[in-house]
Order: sequence, then C-alpha cells, then structure tokens
Amino acid sequence: MIQTNLPAAEGALNPDSLVVDLLEYSANTLLINAGGIMAFYPTKLPFHYQNPYVKDDMLGRVISLCHANGIRVIVRFDFSRAHESFLEEHPDWFYLSPQGSRADNYGMIVTSVNGEYMQKHAFEIVQEVIDNYPIDGMFINMFGYKTTDYYHGIYHGIDQNKNDKRRFEEFSNGMTLPTVEDSDDPVFQKYVEFKEFTTNELLERMHNLIKSQRPNIALCTYNDDFIDIMRHEAQGELHHIPYFAYIASENVNTVEATFDDKISSSSSIQQITFGSRYHAVPPVRIRNRLYQNIAHGSGLDISLMGDMRNYEDERGFGVIKEVYAYHKNNEKYYGDYKSTAQIAIIKQDYWPGGPEMEEMRGIEQLLKEEHVQFDLILKKYLSLRFDKLKDYKIILIAHLNNFSDREIEVLKKLTEEGVNIIATNQSMADNPEALKELFGATVIEKELDAFKYYLQLKDQDILKRQDKLQQAFLKCNFMKCEFDEECQLFLPLLDKGREGPPEMIGGHVPTGWYGISILDRNSAKTVYIPWGIGRMYYQYGFFAHRDILLDVIDFINPEIMQDFKTSAPPQVEITFNKFRYNSFATDSYNKYIINLINLSGFNGRSYFEPLEINNINFEIKVDLKPEKVYGLKSGKTIKFEGDSIIKFTLDSLWDFEAIVIE
Repeated sequence: MIQTNLPAAEGALNPDSLVVDLLEYSANTLLINAGGIMAFYPTKLPFHYQNPYVKDDMLGRVISLCHANGIRVIVRFDFSRAHESFLEEHPDWFYLSPQGSRADNYGMIVTSVNGEYMQKHAFEIVQEVIDNYPIDGMFINMFGYKTTDYYHGIYHGIDQNKNDKRRFEEFSNGMTLPTVEDSDDPVFQKYVEFKEFTTNELLERMHNLIKSQRPNIALCTYNDDFIDIMRHEAQGELHHIPYFAYIASENVNTVEATFDDKISSSSSIQQITFGSRYHAVPPVRIRNRLYQNIAHGSGLDISLMGDMRNYEDERGFGVIKEVYAYHKNNEKYYGDYKSTAQIAIIKQDYWPGGPEMEEMRGIEQLLKEEHVQFDLILKKYLSLRFDKLKDYKIILIAHLNNFSDREIEVLKKLTEEGVNIIATNQSMADNPEALKELFGATVIEKELDAFKYYLQLKDQDILKRQDKLQQAFLKCNFMKCEFDEECQLFLPLLDKGREGPPEMIGGHVPTGWYGISILDRNSAKTVYIPWGIGRMYYQYGFFAHRDILLDVIDFINPEIMQDFKTSAPPQVEITFNKFRYNSFATDSYNKYIINLINLSGFNGRSYFEPLEINNINFEIKVDLKPEKVYGLKSGKTIKFEGDSIIKFTLDSLWDFEAIVIE
C-alpha cells in the first residue's frame, strides 16, 4: 500500500500520473483522502466542508483508473476536526476544554466524540462515499477522544462538551464528568471505561453501516475491535531517544501474534515528525522498516505527504521501489506465517509508553540481538488467548500491573501447563496476593533508587556469560521483596558503600535483598526480577544486564537457545517462521523461511548503508526433511546437510536476504 496523505492544495493532483507512479512502484493498494476534515470529492452535504482545490471528481477518476489497473483503493476519513465555519451555529459539535476553550488547528476545530457531528454526520459522509464510489476499504484517522494537540504538544484536558457530561452521567449512574486525569480517582477510572465503551460503540456502528451494504469493504484504523486491518505507524524519530531499531517489527509482531482474524499494516511514516513533514527519514531506515514488515508476516505500507510528483524529499523513493518490487516478485512466500517462537512477551497496549515501554523494548532488543524468536501478545487479550499461550515455553511480563482476576487465573493455569513465567521491574506490585501466589514475593519497599548499588555476580551458579565480572552496577529502581523459603535466590544486592575519593571506595556489603528469585510453581518455574533489567539495557546497553536475562532463560529452558543457532552478528535481525504459500491453496505449514535484515549501518543515531557480512552459519532444528534450501533475493541454491537438524552457510548478506527451506 502507498498512502498519498494529501494537503488541501494537492487535491488538484493528476489521477493519470498518480496511477502511473503506483504501477512503477509495484503498489497494488492506494490509500487516499476522501472526507471528514474536508471533502476531496464533490460533496452535496451541507455540513461537509468542500476542499476548494479539488477539480471535478478527482476521487472518482482515481478509483476508476486504479481499478482498471488492478489497484485497490482505501479511502481516508478524519472526523477528529471540522471546519471553523460550523462552530458558531453548532458549538455542541466541538470539543470544549475545562477552561472553556476550543482546540483549533488553523481553522479546523477538534470535534467531540459524543457530539452530533461525530454521532450522526460522520455516518452520513461515509454513506455518501459508499453510495457514489466502489471503494475497497475505509481508513479512519485519529479515531476516539482527543485531549492533546499533537501538532503543538499542548494538553487541553478532558472534553467538557455537554453531550459528554450527559452521556457520562447516564453511563456512570449519576457521576459528574471529571475535569482532571487522576488514575487513583474512582470517577476518572469510570471515565476511562466510558471512553472505551463509547469509542467501541461508535466504531461498531461504523462497521455495521459499511458491512450491511458492502461486506467486502475493509475497515481500517488504529483500534482492534470491529475492524479488518489494524494499522500502526513506524515513526516518532524525535520522541524516542535512543532510536528503537525494531519499531516496525514490534508493530507487526503484536498484531500477527495476538490475532488470527486481523490484517496487520505498519506504515513507514516518511516525515520525521509533525513539525518537519517535508524532511523524510533516511532511506536505509525506510528500507529496514519495510523489510521488517514482510519479515514478520505483514504487507508493505508507506505514508507520503502528498502526491509522488515534485515530492519535497525523494531520497527514499529508490528503496521503496526496490522493496516493493522484491515483495511483488516473491509475494507467495509472504503473509501466511506460523511462528516458531517459544517465548511470548505480554505487551502493555497497542501504543506503549513510559517505563513499561522501555522495559519491554530493552528485552525485545536483547532477544533480537541473540536471535531468539519471540511473539508479542497484547495484555488486553491475555485472558482470551489461553490455548495459544499454553504452547509457549516462557511468558515474559515486563513491568506490567493492573492484571484482572481473570488474567491472574490464566497465568496460574499456564503454570499448571508447564509454562514458565518471568516478571520484571514492579510487575504485579499492585496485587500483593497474586505476587505472593505466583512468585512467592512480598513487597517491603517499592521504591529504592539503586544508583551506586551493585548486584553481586560472583559465585552465582545461574550466571555463565559474565564469569569475569564480579558485580554489576545499577541505575534504576530496585524493589525490596521478601521471598518464600521455597524460592531460590540469586544476585545479592550490595550496598552502595563509599564512592570516593579513590582512597576510600568500597564497603559494598550484602543488604539482604536479592535481584532474582526462582520458584517451582505447579509444573513450571516462576522467576521474579524486581528491578528494571530491560530498561537498564534499553537506556545504557551494557552486556551484563542483557546476559543476566539470557542466563535466566538458559537456566529454566536451555533448549530455547539450542533450537536455532547462527553465527550472524547481533546487528542482523532474523525471523524464523513456518509458512505456506500465500494463495488459496490448502497446503500445510510445511516450509520454513528465514528473513535476515542487515542493521549494521545503524549506529544509534544515524543510518548508513550496511556492511557486507560473509559466511553466516546456521544450525537449525526442523520437523521436516528438507529437499532444498535457497535464497530468494540472490536466487542461489544453498548446500545443506542433515535432516531434523540442518546445517548450512549463507555466503554473503548485504541489506536483506530470505532463505527458504522446503
């Protein structure tokens, strides 16, 4: 898919040249503006602001030409804002801050979820488009409640529109709409439920509208209920420092691992950020993201600010053409995967943030560098995915709280199935009973700034990788826990002692607290790591913290590291999946594909072309006797030996290669 995210003036684009460009770039799907903020077609609705630059029926011409050339069209709506000309007559359509002000973006005013515009007129706009155009899909941007002006970084507060007040009072049996976001306030907690309920209700109505008339129209947005395509964005260069090299991988992995009935589409956003839309991210970064999409089981998705003609930054166009052509030529190998992962990481939510995000991404990064396969499962679906989760060897919970009773019961049941659980950095600290029952842990002190303290590594039999380092530094929170007698305790916490002058340093004596506890629980082991092991690696990148977690995994499930061995350096991202040809064929998942993305050009801030890597060895456990092994990009046959465990060598890797085993 290629998205032309059109500014108003580019509503005058040339449909003929647009389709020529889509074909040249091997695109088979276009995402283009239709309506909401403004109509990119000749609307007859009085409440739908007409884009003054649109000539004739641009949208109709684009759809007709695309369909004639085998290109599907998804149309974009954005109902989060409406033109200021409607404000005076219809103030109740729009957001109202607790201070009585509006949220205005250059004459486009933020609308209210519960106002008439969103509740009624948005549906009439969609109906008009369905009635007049044979669209293949519908994408809704910025769906839901808006409290922050993302374009200027301004927080406005909870919407105080009169319709929100009325509906919240009805929903909550008499509560008053809160004006402050306070997670400890029961009224605000109810408001969070209210937002989810009203957003899902609106999306369900939209889903029912389009499916009742044209069931083949795919509904796409950033939500997960009542939609066909879950879209995400690989973006945020200026907001996530250090850069996370695996953002597209994370986006696709989450959807592919959590759902069986959704299409994942992670869009590589060209712009650096909202305030710098005309400067695109580096071409190597774009290429990495696109290859990460298909390597994890999705298709391709790129978002451009406008038409492809006279584009303000065309540096990435060459790699877009390259990857799209590769995918077109090898499409049958992609999109129908079965994971080989034996580890599942429970993910906070679809758009993670804060310490929870850093804890998870540090763990993602160290597993990626070690070429350990893992799946990401949304926490929201934990209680609904038991049959899937019981097939993993390890469930990893990274600094997560707010587990429901049902979710806790699922975790307990998983230990009865022999699934080991590792939890880190204050996970379940808000649920003392669950923490005690699952991990044998009792919180004594939740917040301890552990900077200048150490973890003792010397004489810890569980540790193998750091045999020459006696103690590891900390610069994170450490949670003091008492553990049941049955727990095996490792990594004593050493007091911070004396930091200087050099003549006086030392005094790092055991405090009586421990950095790892391992408990035999039912048929499994549960591991509790009461400090930010993932966040430490995410922020500072020292091997000591990475290796501690890898040693723990080795200790409780040594076979995970043995089933897939490779000499590839950590800078090569690898996915290893079973697959079947992406067609209507009914063959089983009796083939394997290894996708290798060379990230050696990434130095933490800048992206350079990757270095060639030679003679990458593999030793892999498979459940078939292969007949052939070959590279998709190179087209070369690869010699191998063995049957259930096969060995082979990839002679050379530049930017990307895919190895097929069948």
